[in-house]
Amino acid sequence: MSLTVALRDDMLDAIDGVAVFASLHSADPGDDGADQVGDREPITWSDASNGSKVSAAAVTFTVPADGHVAYGGLWDAETGGNFLGGGQLSSAEDYTAEGTYVLDTVTITLT
Repeated sequence: MSLTVALRDDMLDAIDGVAVFASLHSADPGDDGADQVGDREPITWSDASNGSKVSAAAVTFTVPADGHVAYGGLWDAETGGNFLGGGQLSSAEDYTAEGTYVLDTVTITLT
């Protein structure tokens, strides 16, 4: 059975109050959010459309010196909480000094 686009959009819109923080990771975070780099930052969402949900604004992170970022993740809390999932960034970056990483867009798609 396949789901209608309307149902997928409703399901995706339900994450607005749940997936409220984003994180960076040096390696695949797996199922528990391992290898987090720096602090989590708030994330907001646009309304779902056509089975996809996109972040409403860019998320800016401070990356510590000697940091390596390769994955992003979503959480329900700023500290502790539950890891909700993650994915590989379009390109990994290494930092020799403290710097910033801007995650322009996060997209979640249900098919």
